[in-house]
Amino acid sequence: MVSNYQSPQIIDMNKASKEDLLEISEIGEKWAGTIISLREEKGTLTIEDLEMTSKIPSTIWDPLIEKGKIMFVEKKEVLGSMTLERAMTEIKHLQAEITRQSKHIATQDLKITQYENALITIQQQLTCTTYKIKTTTQHVHNEEERNKVTTQHEHDEEERNKVREMECEMNELRSRLLEQEKTWMNRLQQVEKKLKQAEMTNSKSQCDPEHHKISTLESRIQKLEEDNKETKLALQEVLSLLKDQNKIHSMSRSLSTERSRSLPGSNDIHVHVPLNFKRLRT
Repeated sequence: MVSNYQSPQIIDMNKASKEDLLEISEIGEKWAGTIISLREEKGTLTIEDLEMTSKIPSTIWDPLIEKGKIMFVEKKEVLGSMTLERAMTEIKHLQAEITRQSKHIATQDLKITQYENALITIQQQLTCTTYKIKTTTQHVHNEEERNKVTTQHEHDEEERNKVREMECEMNELRSRLLEQEKTWMNRLQQVEKKLKQAEMTNSKSQCDPEHHKISTLESRIQKLEEDNKETKLALQEVLSLLKDQNKIHSMSRSLSTERSRSLPGSNDIHVHVPLNFKRLRT
């Protein structure tokens, strides 16, 4: 850059070019470059700016000012003479920065939109997963309830089978008791019939007292022996019937806990023992 500044006496540090600065014997090429760079960075220079830089000794500036070799034009004057090129450069720089920030903001907005969409997707997945968990839990609960019902049904069926088996056993015992009762009644009827026949024989033979007496005694002895045997058999039958009846009562009591109603007649089985034995006449 070629400067139009031609003053041989005083050099304005805010307008001088590098060549102008090199005309000052105390400033070499390196320091001139440092001054130009610092001025481009600051925009305008003051004596304080040059004294604060560590690249140039601060002791050279006061003598140069005193000798009238350099000066610093006020800031407002420098601003008034800012070149159009520098202003356009700054404007372009600002526009580039605005564009960069706009792109950055657009990128951030896009990322925010993507994050929001991802969050919505995750929330939907979470809702779906929660529904699946609830559905699975309900299915497991229903399956457990069905298993409980099935187990209870099997248990009830087993109990019903036990009740049916006990009913069959009770019916069988009842049939046996009825058969034994019939047999026992027939035997008693036969004994009564024999007693009647003996009485009739006794009444016919009264004409012969001695013979009748002997025959009667013999008949009585024989009859007593037979009656003794019959009585023993009858007593054994009665004992057997009583044992069976006790067994039925026990089964009835246990059966009443298994079902709500009792079997009709299961607790009302009685053994009728006719006691109309007639004494033999002496």
